[in-house]
Amino acid sequence: MLQSESAVTAEGFLDRLNMSFIERHQRVLQRFVLDGKCDGVLVSTTTLSDIVNGSQTRFNTFTQSTLWTVKEADQRAIARINAVRDVVAAYPGL
Repeated sequence: MLQSESAVTAEGFLDRLNMSFIERHQRVLQRFVLDGKCDGVLVSTTTLSDIVNGSQTRFNTFTQSTLWTVKEADQRAIARINAVRDVVAAYPGL
C-alpha cells in the first residue's frame, strides 16, 4: 500500500517508479522503437493508496501511466503515440 500526503505526491512517486522501469530497460525499448517493432511504451502502475490529506476517502486505488517513445521514431509512430496520449488524457484513471 502506498501512503502519501496528497494525490500529487503519490502521482510523483509512481511516475518515478514508471520512469525507473523505462530507464532500466531503455536500450531494449529504444531498439524496438527504432526497428519499428513498436511505436513506444505505455507503463501503468496501479496501487492501493492511503491519501492522508485532500481526499474525501483515504483509501483508494491510484494509477499513474507514463507514455514513452524516442525522438528519432518514425513520424507515423509519433503520430500514433500522440493519439494514444490524447485518449489516455481524455480518460484519467485508466
